[in-house]
Amino acid sequence: MRTWCISFTSFYITSVMMIAVTSKSYAQDIFDTLITTQSIVVLFDSDSDFVKPRFIDSIHAIAMKANEHETFQISLSAHTDDIGSFEYNDALALKRLNSVSAILLDYNISSSSIISSSYGEKVPLFSVLNEKNRALNRRVEIDLLVLRKVKRILTTVTDAISGEKLQSLISVKSGSVDFIYEFDGNGYSQILYPLDHSIRIETQAKNYLYKNLNLKSHILKKLDTITIKMLPLNAGRTFSLDGLNFVSNKCILLQKSISELYNLRDFMKINVDKCVEIGGHINLPNTPPLDTSHIYFDLSASRANVIYDSLRIFGISKKRMYTKGYGNWQMKFPKAISEKEQAANRRVELRIQDCKQVAEMRNVIVKRPSVHGYIKINKLYNPESFKYDLAGLRQNTIEHVKKVILQIVDKGHDPEKYTYKKLFKMK
Repeated sequence: MRTWCISFTSFYITSVMMIAVTSKSYAQDIFDTLITTQSIVVLFDSDSDFVKPRFIDSIHAIAMKANEHETFQISLSAHTDDIGSFEYNDALALKRLNSVSAILLDYNISSSSIISSSYGEKVPLFSVLNEKNRALNRRVEIDLLVLRKVKRILTTVTDAISGEKLQSLISVKSGSVDFIYEFDGNGYSQILYPLDHSIRIETQAKNYLYKNLNLKSHILKKLDTITIKMLPLNAGRTFSLDGLNFVSNKCILLQKSISELYNLRDFMKINVDKCVEIGGHINLPNTPPLDTSHIYFDLSASRANVIYDSLRIFGISKKRMYTKGYGNWQMKFPKAISEKEQAANRRVELRIQDCKQVAEMRNVIVKRPSVHGYIKINKLYNPESFKYDLAGLRQNTIEHVKKVILQIVDKGHDPEKYTYKKLFKMK
């Protein structure tokens, strides 16, 4: 098993290798240990050890945070790009290390609390060498480790039907920190769970729907084992994406649903051979099935298309998915009363479909986009829905977009890779 620790608050996300504990004799241990709670990256100009002013505030913030704790360590690792000899870059990395250390000392961090490593050009962040990547390789990574109470719990990932243990990737989110564990074919490991925050466990496995689990700290303290059961992606199987929630009567995703959208993106990227129908559903209980021309049927279409548009912007091929509106045809609770039942009716579902059939399908058209907040400007151009996407705009704006699209085609490029926002700005 491999483990990474990633901080959401960092200027640039970094990865740190950690030791995996696999001994079953410690399954119920609760103890204090130093773990990474915050990370930042300081970038440097070529052949320079000067810390730019824009990074000073970030270094100050991590020093202030460190001084809030009685026991802490700050880990520094210094790097260069590949330009110059090994000997020169080793010396340059050491100079960068000393520059950052000096600033930390100025902010009352004692030298005994700083752990330093200098790598020169040996550990690049990016192995593909161009100017952009070289600029990101020239860095000092700063990690704040503080004493946290944790519990070691035997965690297993299995097939929900057969019980077979699975190779998978688990992300444990606690506060501002994300611990990532890569499970091998054994499908289980001892994981250290922080106990001072509620946690969220997100699990991905190839050929399985992703699974999320939220646990409060007082529940974690009582657990000796955690088993995560994953549903296989059989053709025709439908999955409800319960974490994708919308503003009432709108197709606008709630902020809390953004992490779920990223899970869906990762799911589609991991399962590159799978194709899906994205179905939108609404809550309209005690009402006959809506006609497709009804304004509330359009709401179900809007919600499905919002998810589709987001996945397209994330780089998911349109050949692997299509949208369908279901209105109130398939409510889980046709006579819903409680808020819980009504929320279950308002949903987006994935249906695993044959890829050849999906490639021939067409998206449901949103005919009244403004009514439910369907924002088109960040949507990728779609020739099938173009008429509706630009409805309500001035005619000269529409003609401008048409002209730009023709220019893109004449140059041999695909206009469907451009958002409307970009098409509006092009000349």
